[in-house]
Amino acid sequence: MANTIITKNSSTASAVPTSGQLVQGELAVNVTDKRLFTENNGGVVVEVGVNPSSITTGNLTASGTVTIPDNAISGDKVEGGTINAVTVNTLTSGAVDINGGAVDGTTVGATTPSTGAFTTLSASGATTLSTLRVASILDASGGATTTINGFTPTVSNMAGRNRIINGDMRIDQRNAGASSTVAGDYNTVDRFRVGNNTNTGTIQRITSTFSGFQNSIKYTAAGSTTFFQLGQQIEFSNCSDLQNQTVTISFRAKANNANAGSTAFTVRTRTVAGVDGATIFSGNNVDTAITLTTTAATYSVTRTLPATFGALSVEFVLGSHVSGDGFEITGVQLEEGSVATPFERRPIGVELALCQRYYFNGGNTWAGIFSTATTARYSGAYPIPMRATPTVLAIAAPIATNPTVSDAQTGSQTTSFQAPGAGGLINATSASKIQFGGFTSAADGRASVLTNDCLSFSSEL
Repeated sequence: MANTIITKNSSTASAVPTSGQLVQGELAVNVTDKRLFTENNGGVVVEVGVNPSSITTGNLTASGTVTIPDNAISGDKVEGGTINAVTVNTLTSGAVDINGGAVDGTTVGATTPSTGAFTTLSASGATTLSTLRVASILDASGGATTTINGFTPTVSNMAGRNRIINGDMRIDQRNAGASSTVAGDYNTVDRFRVGNNTNTGTIQRITSTFSGFQNSIKYTAAGSTTFFQLGQQIEFSNCSDLQNQTVTISFRAKANNANAGSTAFTVRTRTVAGVDGATIFSGNNVDTAITLTTTAATYSVTRTLPATFGALSVEFVLGSHVSGDGFEITGVQLEEGSVATPFERRPIGVELALCQRYYFNGGNTWAGIFSTATTARYSGAYPIPMRATPTVLAIAAPIATNPTVSDAQTGSQTTSFQAPGAGGLINATSASKIQFGGFTSAADGRASVLTNDCLSFSSEL
């Protein structure tokens, strides 16, 4: 009869032999757990088949759950097959290509992937995506925006966010950079009005001392003055959406000197109920005090505008001050939101057109005809439609010429100017017809052209 060799064994689940029960090379089997044990040369009981140096096999099939610790699979690549019905093509040098199936309940695929929500998508180093399609980009706190290259984009801070026109003070149709006396009117750069209680002091567009800006305006007092104010009224069509909204006013400024008259600065907004009513320097005001220094700096003020209004102005104010006091300012911006964004820079042609809706100097090359030896009528179109029917003023004596070389007629107006609105003279938002009298050396019925900018057209608020 053949001999039967029986190793040490146990039918008790989870039973493991001790070192005292085995010698080196002796085998023991747990027949219930299907586990085989021996003792190594160090007197330690080990399980045979655990932690092998390598395994070569075609397929690994297991029933139940197979647990693999983190970082337990290594090698150059894993090819083919499926994991939980997810097709795994190739894992090479850290790249995973999954076509079909689902990951955490989210269907994935090469051609028709479905949408899915992932708690966190993190990447170290550079992540390159050929196309990124998202409904929104959230910041770390779950907000609706995030910062990109130091800029936080919102609906209101894209192009067109600045409601101030000529905030960088480049357009100066009235003075072309020349100094003017503060006179309680629009006698500085376009769209800005100035005033004080003495109608003294100078206001002038200058070469800016602020980095990144071509121009500023500078106010310098000529004597003791109770107040000075500089402001811009915004057309209601350009600010009606700001009712009951938080807005931010930002600007660059510095004081002329360290006197309190230069540094005690007020940022003011005014509103009135009537649509495009007179609000600048006269409406209901909300003030914020700021202390300027003699060093160029950027300042900002945030506030919530009234629930309803029909007119809005932004103003900058000094209190009592003396000769030499004043300030330089540029980069004025009013925008929706609670954060000041970089100053919005518009092309010079766009800025000029925005200004010419409210004011322009004209008259050059306007065509007309002498109705008498001393009177001529001229008509012309405006560069762009104006906000309202403008006030037309003769700001210089016109020079009229007859373009017919063989019968040239020249003359200078010396006595009268008839504004549009009477005697067949028209005035509209897009064109005017005006009349000058008092010419000399003219001829009745001759064609004529105005050859100097002798007219101004204003529809300022």
